Amino acid sequence: MEILETLKGTGAIRGVEIDAIDLIGESMLELEKYRALGTVEELREAMEMKQKYETQWSDDMNNPLEPLKLSSALQSEIFKLEYRKANKPKEINILDYTIIYALKDCLERYSGSREE
Repeated sequence: MEILETLKGTGAIRGVEIDAIDLIGESMLELEKYRALGTVEELREAMEMKQKYETQWSDDMNNPLEPLKLSSALQSEIFKLEYRKANKPKEINILDYTIIYALKDCLERYSGSREE
């Protein structure tokens, strides 16, 4: 108790309070980052879902019709983009290019997995 009284008299306690407040503020910001990630259960579910999708991807790629479906979908998206470029250029958006890229990526990954 004497130390506390001595600190109060010197003004040192004020510095300790400010440091504690800063530490609490930093801790609150760090806690918010972790809350944004979700609870442990949510993270575990997300990891399980990711593993399930990877397994499904592997199973789908073993299906001999999968490349045919992917290439047909890619041709359809390219046709749709070309039509929009010629007739409705204002309706083209980033999603069109994203879908085309995703389908192309799937086909390339399928080709790579078949070569191994």
